[in-house]
Amino acid sequence: CPANTCGIGMFDEIAKRPAQAMRSPGKGFLIGHLTAGDTVMGQVAVVRRELRETRAGKPYLSLLLSDRTGQIDAKDWDHAAEHEGVFEPGALVKIKAVVEEFNGALQLKIEKARVLKDGEYDLGDFIAVSDYDVDQMYAALACVVAGVQDAWIRRLLEMVLERYRDEWLRAPAAMRIHHAFAGGLLEHVLSMCRAALALCTHYTRLDRDVLIAGCILHDIGKMRELELGVSVTATTAGKLVGHIGEGLIMLEDCCRAIDGFPEQTSLLLRHMIASHHGSMEYGALKLP
Repeated sequence: CPANTCGIGMFDEIAKRPAQAMRSPGKGFLIGHLTAGDTVMGQVAVVRRELRETRAGKPYLSLLLSDRTGQIDAKDWDHAAEHEGVFEPGALVKIKAVVEEFNGALQLKIEKARVLKDGEYDLGDFIAVSDYDVDQMYAALACVVAGVQDAWIRRLLEMVLERYRDEWLRAPAAMRIHHAFAGGLLEHVLSMCRAALALCTHYTRLDRDVLIAGCILHDIGKMRELELGVSVTATTAGKLVGHIGEGLIMLEDCCRAIDGFPEQTSLLLRHMIASHHGSMEYGALKLP
């Protein structure tokens, strides 16, 4: 394993993408690099569209737009009827807009808009990705698994990494709140493993192997709950079951695939998934 990969500094030797994101020639501005006062023209993805009315009863569009560098609120004050069909959620749109500051945050005032045609855009401009190299993060996580002492847990985690390799390299960890980008689940899990390993050096009574397994397994259901396109959306399984239920099914499938896997160990790992939201108010099936 690379130096520090299995220790507390496991992000230290993972390559980061260049700070200035590359873009296709037609993309125009990047949301993450906007400055108040600019007039910009470029391509955006539509995350959300709401038709509202001003206090005077005039209709306007309240929008959430995105590209791979971030999201931004936008308002179309003057063309609600004309542009309502343009700003369909999931659509890719070319806009002209003024960058304004409102309540301490940037937003766009839309002046012109039209739907992009096939061949006018590069989909890679709209899919957010981790700042870290996903292959190197996957290798670092595999190194963490190699350090697990319990043979049954190590074998299970190796299976989870191998069986869902493609999903690990792509899956987001959430729709909005944290790590809502390709490779986000992997980055989130690796960060948690880093924190857990640090805690274990101080709280030596902790069961290191079960704790690391919980870090790796707790959100694997996100692979089935979330779908990554120009934005992160919920799958049908996500809407009807959710990531805790799907994660329990995935864990059970892997445990059954290992002949003789101890039921008590399986039970402990199921508990890590079922309780990881901390309280029932926030979705935990059982309290930790």
